[in-house]
Formats: sequence, structure tokens, C-alpha cells
Amino acid sequence: MAVVRTYLLLALVTIAVTQPACSDDPFCGDGELNNPEEQCDDGNQDDTDFCLSTCKARMLSRLFVKWQFNSDPDLGFSGDSCIEMGASTVEVELTGGPEPVDIITENCSSFQAAFVDIPAADYTIKIRVYDRDEIAISSEVSEEYMFGGGNSTVELVVPAEAWNGTYVGDFFFRVSWAGADCGDALPVLTDQRLTLVVDGNTIFTTTEGGASLDGSSSLTCVPLTVELPQVARDVPFGPAQFKVEGLDDMGVIIYEEIFDTFVGAGVSNPVLIFDVDPIPMGI
Repeated sequence: MAVVRTYLLLALVTIAVTQPACSDDPFCGDGELNNPEEQCDDGNQDDTDFCLSTCKARMLSRLFVKWQFNSDPDLGFSGDSCIEMGASTVEVELTGGPEPVDIITENCSSFQAAFVDIPAADYTIKIRVYDRDEIAISSEVSEEYMFGGGNSTVELVVPAEAWNGTYVGDFFFRVSWAGADCGDALPVLTDQRLTLVVDGNTIFTTTEGGASLDGSSSLTCVPLTVELPQVARDVPFGPAQFKVEGLDDMGVIIYEEIFDTFVGAGVSNPVLIFDVDPIPMGI
């Protein structure tokens, strides 16, 4: 009988060692945060989801794709809004790497889409803009991007030439003369003459102050101190060239300069400052 008792005792010890801990005892994977060392506990031992089997949170990589419309810092233009371009949604497509094509459609006004937990790889990012009727209003804009993991951001600009529609906007501007206002400029000028060319076409309109934008006539120089800037309404949208001339009281051109600029869509456009240099003596 002594032998039987020893065998049963060993069996009970073996069962106690090999059975999992009682459900009342806290452990990683029980679905509860039991101590400060557990960052998470999703109730499983899966290392491919957000919570690792060690109850540590897995850091998810994120690639943020941001977009802007017509932004051109070299021309002093910060960009157009979704409303001004008639944009409702933006489709962002991510191709390349080991994963299948990933497409996200976001509200335009969010100005970004986030691709989460994607592997480090070389990707092609493509964006296209849609109106509220889900009709594409821009051609596809793409960029190659090497994603190294972690959190990264890439910005794509939908340029003026990518838009399918026809747009007009307000052109706000002020003019200074060699850094001075009309009355303080040297040499002294009395009149200004303006010529605006958009997409190769001279603009036949006038500012609200009556200045022609086709270079056909001159107007008394407008001081910088006036409350409101000079503005031409409903000007064709896009990259432009703006020729500004300053004339003396004899009608002789003594200031002249041509600026590369931009006419934004809509009415919420920046006030552009054009400082015109005098024509060198003897020319």
C-alpha cells in the first residue's frame, strides 16, 4: 500500500505542474491589465496584432499622405481650398512593396490620408480629386516614395495643369517702386501701367479702381497706404506673368519689371506685393 500512495502523490504533483494557472491568477493574455508592466492585454498570444504576447503594445508604422492644391512658394501662392476647386473627396492609391494595392478615399478637407502598419518598401503614391458627384476633376498625380517605417509624411501638390475644369479667381495686389510708395519713389513717377498674361493670353479686364490689365492705358499710381489692395475679379486661373510699368509726368517709362505670379481660384487669395525696379539710366 505504501507504493500505491507514493505513485498517487507523484501523479498529483505532475498534474499541478503541467496544468495552466488557474483563471483566477492574473497573467499576460487573460484579457485584463493586471500590473503596470502590461501596456495592453487583448486576451491572446498573437504577435501579429496590436498587442504582443508579452503584453507590450506593438508600434504601428504610419505613412501620412498629405495634399495641397496649386501651392507654389516660389510664386508666393499658398494654395487653393477644396471649396474653391469644387473638390469633395481625394482618392489615394499606394502601390509597390509586398502588399496588394491599398486605396483610401478621404474627405478633401481632411487634407491627409493615413496608411497604417505597412512594411518598409519603395512605393508609388497616386492621388486623384473628385467632386460631390464622384466625378474626377483632376488628372492623376503621382510620386515615388521610399518608406523606411515608423511615422513618415509625404506631401503631394495637385498643380494647376492637373485640373480638368475651368476656374476663375480674384487677383489681389499692391505695387511698390524700388521699395518706396508712389509719393516717395525716386525717380519720381506719376502713373502705372499693367499687363497681365495668363496661360499665354492677355487679360482684357480692369481692376476695381479702373486700371486696365491689358497694357492699353495707364492710371494714376495707387499708393500702398490705401486701405484695400488693388483687385481684378474673375480672372482666369493659373500661372501668370504680370508686367508693371511706372511712367513719369511726360509719359516716359522709368520703371519696368515682369513678374512670374499666380492667379488662384475663388476669392480667398493672398495679396501679392510687386516691387518694381527702375530702368537703369542709359537704356
